[in-house]
This record gives sequence, C-alpha cells and structure tokens, in this order.
Amino acid sequence: MALTERDLAQLRAKLEARRAQLLVDTDTGLEESTTRSFAATPDRPIAESGDESVADEEEDRNLAMIGRDVDELRDIDDALARMADGTYGTCIDCGCEIPVARLNAAPTARRCIRDQEIYERTHAGGGAPSL
Repeated sequence: MALTERDLAQLRAKLEARRAQLLVDTDTGLEESTTRSFAATPDRPIAESGDESVADEEEDRNLAMIGRDVDELRDIDDALARMADGTYGTCIDCGCEIPVARLNAAPTARRCIRDQEIYERTHAGGGAPSL
C-alpha cells in the first residue's frame, strides 16, 4: 500500500520534531563540552588521578552522545531529502515499498525489513566501537 499524503505529512512532522529536539540536545552537549573543564587548574587541582579518569570518561561519553545525535540528524536529513525527491518509502536495495508500519516505527528507514536484516547480518560490527 503506497504512502498517502496524510502518511507523508505525519512522518514529515515526526522527523522534523525529532530533528528539532536533536539540534537542542546537540547544542546543549556542545555547550557543556566547552564550558565544563575537567582539567586541573592552579586554583582547582584534581584531587586524585581517579578524578581525572572519571572526568575524561564523562567527556568521552558526552562526545559519543553528540556523535550519535549527529548521525541521527544526518539520517533525518536524508529521509527528508528522499521525501522531497519522491523516493521516500522505497527500499534502496530491492525497490519495494517499505510498509507504513515500519516507517512509523523507524521514519528514517532506508530498507524494507527483509533487506535490513540481510544488511545487518552482512555488515555486523561495521565500524569502530564508539565507547
């Protein structure tokens, strides 16, 4: 069943709302990274070496979350571009329609469930760990 204009409008609204939230989250995360200093200073030495390790870990976690959000923003922008060019809702591998239920659950989906499962099996662990 092809996507209706109503389906597209609802999915576009969902994508745009998520995009707006991610922009706020990313801005907040970047602001925290630049304003929060974990390094020792003359007026505030780090009490123990463990404190520095914890601070480094917190900063790494914050940057990893920002990276994840940026990746999701790219996926959303790609989905919105596919909506604009009329290819949204079509599997990039087999060309079949992606069911509306799948798009409601994962609005940035590029593949039908069958091809996504194949992709995940053949591209398992594709990349360096983020943490």
